[in-house]
Order: sequence, then structure tokens, then C-alpha cells
Amino acid sequence: LSAIRMIDELGYRPFYDWLDRAGLINDPSKGPDFYGLGLAIGNPEVTLEQLVANYAMLANGGVYRPLRYLRSDSLSETQRLLSPQAAWLITDILSDPTAKSLTFASVAHLDFPYRVAWKTGTSNGYRDSWIVGYTPEYTVGVWVGNFRGDATYSLSGSEGAGGIFADIIKSLYRQSNPGVFEQPEGIVGVKVCSHSGMKPSPHCRSIVREWFIKGTEPKETCNFHLDEAERVSIPSQYAGWIHDLERKGIDSPYAVTFEKAKSEGEQGVGLSNAPPAGPVRIGSNAFEKAFPRNALKENIQIMYPLDRDRFVMEGRGVDRRITLKAESAQPEASLTWFMDGIEFAQTGPPYQTAWRLERGVHTLSVSGSKGMGDSVQIVVE
Repeated sequence: LSAIRMIDELGYRPFYDWLDRAGLINDPSKGPDFYGLGLAIGNPEVTLEQLVANYAMLANGGVYRPLRYLRSDSLSETQRLLSPQAAWLITDILSDPTAKSLTFASVAHLDFPYRVAWKTGTSNGYRDSWIVGYTPEYTVGVWVGNFRGDATYSLSGSEGAGGIFADIIKSLYRQSNPGVFEQPEGIVGVKVCSHSGMKPSPHCRSIVREWFIKGTEPKETCNFHLDEAERVSIPSQYAGWIHDLERKGIDSPYAVTFEKAKSEGEQGVGLSNAPPAGPVRIGSNAFEKAFPRNALKENIQIMYPLDRDRFVMEGRGVDRRITLKAESAQPEASLTWFMDGIEFAQTGPPYQTAWRLERGVHTLSVSGSKGMGDSVQIVVE
């Protein structure tokens, strides 16, 4: 998920601090390490009022203002949480009917004749159906669910809360249209390749105009379209994904481009020998020889779980499994998986295998035929 990757690059602790300033942390005893990268997908529990206040912050150009319930309530101090440019970009995304057409084309009641920024949500087991949206004048939030926490009848955010939200918006604008979301200074429109998001090359056939904060627009030319071929060239780490599509009989416009091998002086540090057969104790000479700490990860990389991921198991005797995933920059017939130094699986493309969670600190490693490998440490509680 792009959101998780972004939080991983920025650091989840600074993001936790931002959420705290936005009034979205209700249990301070659960610090940033409790949530980890799960902050990116909404693990902290929040109220509808808190969501509405923060969507109103977007409508206010990035300025947060606590909610007032009565006109007589005193005005609280405001604080800027986002730049006007960042708030406008998010608003443009949330109000773009073209971007929503693929997912919500069949939801007629959310098809407004004017721009409304909105976002739906559905919790696990259909317990919560919600939608929050705004115009320059109004912010509206709707929650649908059972107060006891029971599941609804498979109501998604668009189907359950969406209809009520649409009725409210249309009622507010019975005799007029909303104002426009004013674009702040510092926003530039740039043509990019619709596949790569980079500056289009002469071979890019699908070009779109995207908005950027001035200074952040793409500088590099598209390296996906390198010739007149119909297919789109993508990096070799997606080889497993393309193989999986072909295995399912799905035709795609993508083709993997393998870069030429580097010269001997440019080669990365590989494993001097293949991983030893049989059990090997973590920290032993044999294991360090198989997985040296300075081995490059660009060739074979564990994509899931990530290093220092933490898993929490609830209940006893419950069989919890996760899917381990790896990518290889070069085609490999199979990759060998090790858990705590013991080989337990060999997988071909797309290099995935299931593993049953066991409590403790574990070291997961993977190796290819030429000795390149990757290793991560995870905690299961």
C-alpha cells in the first residue's frame, strides 16, 4: 500500500505526533510503537466528531479548528496542520469524479452535479458504515451501524451512510451550487505519463495532467516506455506479479525489463556459498556465512513482513497464518525460505508462502540460487 510505504519512509513516530496534534489519539497510553505502520490504515479508534473536525480542516485549507456545538460556545485557538497546497491537493483527489468512477460508478446517489470532496469507510465485518465529505461551505459526516457493535447487513460506506450523506448535501444546495475549491498559489499542473507518473517520453501514449506542489513535480523522464512496443516495460521486481497474472490467464499490457548485468567491479556482495542444509543456529558462523549483513537487498528482497514488524495474537489455540512475500530483481526458478535458520519452504514465482505465527522473536531469511539473500526480524506476541 502506498500509504504504508509513505509512513515507512517518513517514520511512524512523526506521523503519530501529527495525529495527536489533530486530536485523533484517544488513548495516549498506546504510543506510536503500539500502532507502528498500522497508523497508515486507521488502526487508532476515533469518533465521528473527530473525523468531521479533520475533514473540515481540509476544507479550511489545512487549518484545524475544534468543533463547536452551540453558537454561544467560545472559539478555540486554531492551528495549521497542513499547508494550503497539501490540503488543496487532497481536496482535489477526494472531489475528482473521474477518479471515483471505477469504484463508485454504480452508486448513483453519490454522483453530484458539482464538486463534493468525500471519503467512505467500512470496518471489518461490516460493523461500521461511514462517510465524511465537504464543500467549501459545509462538512458532513454520517455513521451507520449498531450501537452494540453487531455487524450490519453487509452495508458498505457508500451503500449505508452514503445515501444519507447525499440527501443532506442535496438538501443544503436545493437552490444553489457550492462554491469552488480555490486553488492556492504554489500549485502547478504538469503533464505526466499515466502509467509511470514521470515526465512523458516520445513513446508514452497515455499522457495526463496532474497537480503538484511547485518544486515537487517529476524531473525524470519515463523509463517504462522505452520503444514503440505496445507493452509497458516495468522493473524486474514485478516479475512475480506478472507471472501470477499469466498463471490466472489474465492478459496484461506489462512486460518486465531486465537490466544488463553489472560489470564485475559493480557487482554487489553475494553469499559466498549456498545456505547450508539442515538446522543452523542463528548467530552461528554457518548462518552468518549464508546471510552476511552487508549482502545487497536489491537483488532479492522480502516484501512482507517488513523488518521489525510486530504481530499480536489474541486467544489460545488459534491458527494464525500470514503470507510471506519476496521479490527478485533477476528471474529465479525458486527461492528458499528460512525461519530462525531452519529451511522450511521453497517457492517459485510469485515467491509467496504461508507461515503459521508462533510467539517469540524470529528471523526470517530468503535466498536465491546465486546466494543473494535478505533477512528481517519480526516479533509475535
